[in-house]
Amino acid sequence: MNSTRPEARAPASSPIRPPVSSTGRAPGKSVTATSLVLEVNTLKQRLDRVEAENKRQAGDIERLKTEAREDREQALNELAALQQQVADLFQDVKKKNEESDESDNDRGKDTEIEASGSESDDESDSEVDQKSSKDVKKSKAALKDSNINLLIRTVFSEAMACGAKLTGDRLPDYPGPDETWPVKPGTTEKVIRFRWDQGPDHRDNIEGLAFIILEIRTNGAQYVPTAASLLNMILPAHLKARVADKFKRLANEAKRHKKVNPPPIRRVINVSSSSDPAEGETDHAIADTSEVEVVVPMATQKADTSGKLASRRKGKLEVRKCKRDSLPADHLLRHPKYDSAMIENAMSDDETAYQPNSEIDPSKFISRPLKYRSAELIAFLNDVDAIKDPNPANKYVRRERGPVINAPPIMTAANKPERAISRWMVDVQWLETGSNYEYDVPRRIRENGEHWGDVESTRAENTRKRVQEEKEEQKQKKRKSDDFEEGSSKKKTKTKGKGKVAKTKGKKEKGKGKQKEKENGQEIQGPHQMICTQTINVR
Repeated sequence: MNSTRPEARAPASSPIRPPVSSTGRAPGKSVTATSLVLEVNTLKQRLDRVEAENKRQAGDIERLKTEAREDREQALNELAALQQQVADLFQDVKKKNEESDESDNDRGKDTEIEASGSESDDESDSEVDQKSSKDVKKSKAALKDSNINLLIRTVFSEAMACGAKLTGDRLPDYPGPDETWPVKPGTTEKVIRFRWDQGPDHRDNIEGLAFIILEIRTNGAQYVPTAASLLNMILPAHLKARVADKFKRLANEAKRHKKVNPPPIRRVINVSSSSDPAEGETDHAIADTSEVEVVVPMATQKADTSGKLASRRKGKLEVRKCKRDSLPADHLLRHPKYDSAMIENAMSDDETAYQPNSEIDPSKFISRPLKYRSAELIAFLNDVDAIKDPNPANKYVRRERGPVINAPPIMTAANKPERAISRWMVDVQWLETGSNYEYDVPRRIRENGEHWGDVESTRAENTRKRVQEEKEEQKQKKRKSDDFEEGSSKKKTKTKGKGKVAKTKGKKEKGKGKQKEKENGQEIQGPHQMICTQTINVR
């Protein structure tokens, strides 16, 4: 009696393929010469792509190391300058506190003399309270003076170097991580920048507001000489609150301006020096490109809506399905374990391409590969894309490889977990990096199933589907019952009189009829039958 040795299987979370025969077919089946040649060509193409990808990644690693060294040196220089600025700020604050302590000591001498006797304690306390209340009134009155308002506005404009008119269109934004910090014209002194979308308590705004307050206290008389006498009356807490209030008003101006006039979108595009890639060429075979920054006009900023991106993902999926279905039934790429990759949420986005003159380029899309993809999924999609399209489109839209996007898997609806990607499609290292573990939820990543050795998840999925189908069946029965009761109640209506009931015939609505699916003996071709005529070259 012959015993069959059980086939070893990879764990459910492993991206390694389960053992198969060398030809990609189930053991025991005959091998045709055509299938063998196709398998060999597929393996050669995959090897070439892996080598090209290794070279590209090696160059990226060297470039990232160089950029990291430069960024570290720049960060150290900025940190040293910031530490010096903070030290100077503390020195100024210390001087102000010493001056304040001296004035408080002078003010308290009379109180100490009067407090020598027990009978005069109440009188001294009342005098101190009365004097402090007078200071508060003087401080509030000084803040309302137009000279103080002019001083605060002037210091803000000078610190930001944006001009005297502080309107929404002139308020500068906070520099981005790749932007150079601006300086005042003709000097090396850095200007102050605020994050208008954040509050005054944000860490990036606290430093700027502290500089504004210190500048008003120290050099306020130089900006507005008529405000010198008023500054001595204003209490520190009142000045801080007044500056924060001014910041909030400026932030509202900036937000209002951005809402009416959103800033232009800046994108970096790749300008290729070679001709269009041929059909079947993958995204790893793109020629040398150079990066050009493009300012996207307002009229075209809404080109990539969520609906358009979803439509392009759907078209890409249909093309890949057509290519995969054209292979023999026993081909490795037709294995049922790869069926989970043939879903819309597993496709990458095809973004609108722009020309150097900021106009839309209708001849191509920019395909953004997803960073979370596993090596198994990348190899599978590359092999599918390398297959010749059995139904090529009349109008070819080229897809170029764009920068890798670090986006999480798409979250599906709670009642449609089957639309989530499978675990074998996600790189384990990506999932363990940073806070990416937060995306390991059933609505984003589901278990692999029995074809990957995970039988329990398949049983749970079948149970969930059966329960869902039973719920839908109950809803349909209830809906039919409600429609029947509503229709029978409309047949009888009460008439005016002695409670008689008159039967009325329901009016038949004039229908438009069924749409003809054949005309002159030929079947009409619908849009759903033309989906697989598109062509893609990148994943």
